[in-house]
Amino acid sequence: MTTDDQGLDRARAVSRWLLWGGLACLALPALALLGAFLYETAVPPTDMHLWGLLAAFLVLYVAPVGVVLLALWLAAAAWGWWLGRGPR
Repeated sequence: MTTDDQGLDRARAVSRWLLWGGLACLALPALALLGAFLYETAVPPTDMHLWGLLAAFLVLYVAPVGVVLLALWLAAAAWGWWLGRGPR
């Protein structure tokens, strides 16, 4: 295995982790918002409940991390593409 192949494998591994991490960071707030919605439909509305607090926390702090991870995934994917198709 040459150095270029090792760099390409590393770029693919980093890209894979960034993609799944970013998607998970975006899926968690969506699930919490769904849980808050279902809770609000089942229980009479209150000022604040745990599902709403969890959803607010995830939307404010975890979702932006997911967006950053997906942006880094795009950069890592471009890096992997350049290593795979770049000059030999």
